[in-house]
Amino acid sequence: MNERVVDLLDLPDDILLIIFNKLDSFDVLYSLLNSTQRLDRIARSMYYTRSINFSIELSNVQFAAINSDKLNRFCAELLPEIHCQIQSLTLESSTIERILLATRFPNLDTIILVGFLPDVLLDYLTNDSIGHLFKEQIRSVTIKI
Repeated sequence: MNERVVDLLDLPDDILLIIFNKLDSFDVLYSLLNSTQRLDRIARSMYYTRSINFSIELSNVQFAAINSDKLNRFCAELLPEIHCQIQSLTLESSTIERILLATRFPNLDTIILVGFLPDVLLDYLTNDSIGHLFKEQIRSVTIKI
């Protein structure tokens, strides 16, 4: 029997896109940005950088935060590289401030907030450090409580 080993990088871009489209944009960006030149180019495409989900949905009513090591790398290295392309973010209460203060988001106009308690949400909407985004830049806010 003839055994063949196929490396991920041997696959054509079309097949890679089919595979990556099954993943969340956060996972694609975290795994592929700054890897090989080809995978980095694919990850930086508008499809993956336009909308990023920073919450993990456990059920219809429960959400969890992204692992703190992953979040640290994302905020320190990856967000500053792709911040101009981001138009939409899905955020949960324990990471909202960290993400929104990581860099400027000149094209961000949509925020989806998940798992917020009403009083915590009000605090963030009126908070001086990030409240200005909601007043001056964000055109659409979706709240999943």
